[in-house]
Amino acid sequence: MVALTTWLSCKPTRTSHLPHLSLNPLPPSPQYQPLPPPSLLELAQDQAAPMPSSSRIREPKIATPLPFSGKRDDTESFINGCCLYMNGRKSEFPDNDAKIYWILSYMQTGSAKTWCDYIVALMYKGQQSFSTSDELLKEIDRKFGDTDKRTIQSLKIRTIQQGDRSADEHVQEFEKAALEAGYKGYPLVVEFKRSLNSGLRRRLMELQPMPVTIQQWYDEAIMMDRQWKVARTEESFYRKVNGTVRKPPQHGQQGQGQGQGQASSLQQGYKRQFFRNQMPPQHGQPQRDPNAMDVDRNQAQRPPMKCFKCNGLGHMAKEC
Repeated sequence: MVALTTWLSCKPTRTSHLPHLSLNPLPPSPQYQPLPPPSLLELAQDQAAPMPSSSRIREPKIATPLPFSGKRDDTESFINGCCLYMNGRKSEFPDNDAKIYWILSYMQTGSAKTWCDYIVALMYKGQQSFSTSDELLKEIDRKFGDTDKRTIQSLKIRTIQQGDRSADEHVQEFEKAALEAGYKGYPLVVEFKRSLNSGLRRRLMELQPMPVTIQQWYDEAIMMDRQWKVARTEESFYRKVNGTVRKPPQHGQQGQGQGQGQASSLQQGYKRQFFRNQMPPQHGQPQRDPNAMDVDRNQAQRPPMKCFKCNGLGHMAKEC
């Protein structure tokens, strides 16, 4: 025990060669002062700052509306095209004035251009103004659209016919007219059946069970029309394929057929002559001998004689 205590007292420590370290912290340097916490205004500005171009969401590419000429049938399509583009590309329109001027720029031809020039002149004079683009579109609809769409579409749905169009095209137009006319329920089914072609309507009436709702009538008509088109295409293809594969005529069959045709034509001629001779004479006309020569007919067909000296008719040169 005494030896262990002596060994420990004689062993040098590891920290005996290190310098004296002070545990007091160093004073803060004037070059690195702690920053104050950000204010709420700075945080809001950082959140509202635009995102870098690499992470910015791209807006979809939307087709611009067609130039509007003022035709009544194109009014609804023009209004829908303007609404679709303005709602899909909102970044291009900073305010309502930009939307209004953009809509007016597409009124380029026909009566629409005349009305646009008149409205722009009033706007510069301060006599006409639109606070929003919706007001302008409503004014365009009132000026160029149908005044009574429901009556016009009701008349259209009662007179529409499928004609040469496919069932898909007919259903699309019929649905649009029914939506604007307000037709629903069984009267709509009756009008749809009336508008179909007779062949398609007959096939639909033979279904078991028959369609009940208007949507079922739409689906069955489209499916039947497509099946009929496929069947017609296949039949034309099979007819061409089967028509090209024909057996060549055997030797002597062609001449034999021609001889049979000539014999049959001679027999038919003899029969017609026989029945013509057996017919009774008409009232007031004497019966003629069928074997007699028709002299009068030959004389009627012969031209009159002509003189070679004077070129006169009715005599010969020796009598001139």
